Amino acid sequence: MKLDFWINSQIQPNRYRVMSDVRLPIEQLFAEADSVIPFLQRDVHHDVVKPLEVEMVKANSAGQNKVSNT
Repeated sequence: MKLDFWINSQIQPNRYRVMSDVRLPIEQLFAEADSVIPFLQRDVHHDVVKPLEVEMVKANSAGQNKVSNT
């Protein structure tokens, strides 16, 4: 979804104020609907009691995964 809007900078010189005035009600409506807009990031969060074991795997030329010893 994309929202574009234009302002007359001679009438409203503070474009950041307008951007905030547009975004905050949209964010509030999403929150009221229990919807979350994710940020563009790639974080993985695990709710675990103990540390996770992590292994690096490398795909070989046949496209199969192979565990790396490095």
